[in-house]
Amino acid sequence: MKKNSLILLLLFLSITLFSQTNQQLSLEQEIDKLELDFYKEGVENLKNLDKRSLSLYEQSKKENYKRGMIISSKIYTVIMFNSGNLDEASKFITEGIELSKEEKDYKSHASFLSTKAKIYQHSGIIDKTKSTVYEGLKIADKIEDKDDRHTSKAYLYVVFLTYGIAESFPKDSVFYFREQMLKEAKQISKKSLSRNNTLAYAELIFAQEYMYGLYEDHKVAITHLKFAEELALKSKSNTIKAMIYKDLGKVHNFISEFKLSAKYYEEAIKYAKASGNKIFLNIINNEYGELLLKLGKEEKASKLLVNSISNSIEIDKSKGKALENILKDETQLKKEETKHFSKYYYIIIFSILSLGIIFIYYWKKSKKNKFIDDKNNYEILDLKNDYEVVNSNTNSKDAPSIEAILELKSIAEKDNKLFLERFKDVFSDHINKLTSTYPELTLSDIEILAYFRLNYTAKDIARFTNSSVRSIESKKYRVRKKLNLDSEQDLYSWLLNF
Repeated sequence: MKKNSLILLLLFLSITLFSQTNQQLSLEQEIDKLELDFYKEGVENLKNLDKRSLSLYEQSKKENYKRGMIISSKIYTVIMFNSGNLDEASKFITEGIELSKEEKDYKSHASFLSTKAKIYQHSGIIDKTKSTVYEGLKIADKIEDKDDRHTSKAYLYVVFLTYGIAESFPKDSVFYFREQMLKEAKQISKKSLSRNNTLAYAELIFAQEYMYGLYEDHKVAITHLKFAEELALKSKSNTIKAMIYKDLGKVHNFISEFKLSAKYYEEAIKYAKASGNKIFLNIINNEYGELLLKLGKEEKASKLLVNSISNSIEIDKSKGKALENILKDETQLKKEETKHFSKYYYIIIFSILSLGIIFIYYWKKSKKNKFIDDKNNYEILDLKNDYEVVNSNTNSKDAPSIEAILELKSIAEKDNKLFLERFKDVFSDHINKLTSTYPELTLSDIEILAYFRLNYTAKDIARFTNSSVRSIESKKYRVRKKLNLDSEQDLYSWLLNF
């Protein structure tokens, strides 16, 4: 009897163990298939990939299957970032980085760091973007698979070359990053699914240098973009196709080929929608909207710009929450790492830091107040000088007061949408004279001239309007051509004496 009971117990344990092994194997197979589909088809071409990856993450977490948690959360993070849901993307980054470290999964570790850097970049935190990319490059060097290593490094260099980050580096560094990105892309083997996509990015980046940089040559830029298009069409990434067609639209706009420009922008919108990348779709809508206004298609332009504003509000909210999540997770992680310190030392360190923060806070506040007072005094002196010049060059009794100009500068610095209308009120005679003398000036031209009339630099204007310095410099260049100004003539002085 006892022998029979023992046999039954062993049989029950064997069945239970076999069932659990099958379940684990089934989960491993699902994760493998998810990863294969992700790299083979791309995030943009698979339906319900977000639900699928999230479901497998929850299942892996329940089973404490760490590799499954890493792969599924990495893919889910990329999907959420591409869709503009930065808040949701940020929730898995800190955990993913720690698990990747633990499991020595350097490929996933580099991917999480890349997404984290992009969130910092979109939030305008340049120092953290740079440090995160540098960390990612170090991790990527440890990836054993050659193609995965070169692909990871190439895409990390792309972050260094994005708007807002590239401008923070010296030109020599930007050239170096561009060369490194191309070098990594060329070393990816032809059998790799990422080769064409990565090379297309490299060509796109070189094209942008000829669109806005020191070597401005729109014909050369178009040549690079057409080659990038050829490579992108061989890949399955709709995002890179959208980026290339967006820049083709922009460069043809620069050379006044407006119909062709519009055609490329339509293609860019089509692929951006297919990719689900709301952030990039927003950029395209803004640029295309400006072109449509130039072509007199105000109704279509209005729809695009309204959608763009709506999406911007949604994305901005998501950015703030994403940043909050990452910083919160980092703070929590640091707390856990310092648990081994005794309570006594913890209190001492905390007290010193608190006193230091309070001291720095009041010191900086005092310094900032002094700086603001000095700056305001200098601005008022400058405005008095401007006021005297304006009065000496106009017969109008309604010359703008210093108070009115100060109010106008305050509106401009807050990126208030009423800025241009208020400027027209304050400088009505000036605007009327300008538009009657140069009727070819567009509303966008008048707005950029309004900022320069208030003696702002291109860097200031870019900050106020959430644009790139390159974009503002490009607008300034086109306006100067319309005004027939010599290269030696200062735009501000010219406007002041006009």
